[in-house]
Amino acid sequence: MQMRILSATGVLCLAMTACAATPAARSSGDVQDRVPTHAPAYDPAAQSGALFDTVDALDRGFFEGFNQCADAGQLQRHIEQIDPALEFYHDKGGADFSRDKYVSDLKANVCGKFERQRVPGTLRVYPIPGFGAIALGVHVFCPFASARCEGAGDFLMVWKQDGERWRLTRAISYAHRAVVPGAR
Repeated sequence: MQMRILSATGVLCLAMTACAATPAARSSGDVQDRVPTHAPAYDPAAQSGALFDTVDALDRGFFEGFNQCADAGQLQRHIEQIDPALEFYHDKGGADFSRDKYVSDLKANVCGKFERQRVPGTLRVYPIPGFGAIALGVHVFCPFASARCEGAGDFLMVWKQDGERWRLTRAISYAHRAVVPGAR
């Protein structure tokens, strides 16, 4: 495999022959011939190993506090895992640009109303060298007044490691949709 860095455009090109083609040879007519018809599978390492185990535990602990935030002690535990400069983006509710705003919205819209559960097998974790990790997955939302989970969404979370301490710095919750009863 040949690897060539195209410094003028800042693009890292990994391929055997596609990178060797001249720009004239890479006309729009043959682009579709090079695009895969499906996405390659995710790297299995994203769902195992020490970093995965660490972020899995962070996610579980974080959402244990989230799910029980009507209890002052659990809410405080939840808050302590959040960076003061948190950026939180939600495709239905908008954006928060501080931990304080996030907590205010959490108290008003979540605490005592529903819980979040991660869908088993969906968590993927990727390192951010020198910073921390990205966590991606699917979660469902289960109102306390209902016998079932009624909503689902995808999530992306950026965790920052500072020594032994990890804090959530960015969170994106998106692609929210209704859960179809009986669907898996």
